[in-house]
Amino acid sequence: MSNISRLKFRYWTDACAVYNTLTGETHLFDNDYGWLLESFFKKRVSRLESIDMFAERFAFDSSAELEEALDLFLSECYRLFLLPSDENVAL
Repeated sequence: MSNISRLKFRYWTDACAVYNTLTGETHLFDNDYGWLLESFFKKRVSRLESIDMFAERFAFDSSAELEEALDLFLSECYRLFLLPSDENVAL
């Protein structure tokens, strides 16, 4: 099963539900974070590309703040098994 096919995304006006078919868990994000997670799988982006994508979607006062927010989001996705830890996704 490909990584993107194990995640099912459902978007509403202000929220995105992500269902993980491997764990049976559903996670709720705002649309921007759902879009970002889905983009990691579809585009296989590098860390630098993910920072650029993150910067385009979100307003931060500094690049350090932006990188910290991205790292927190990625850590949470790894913890929830939404991103495969054995693959080079956004690293």
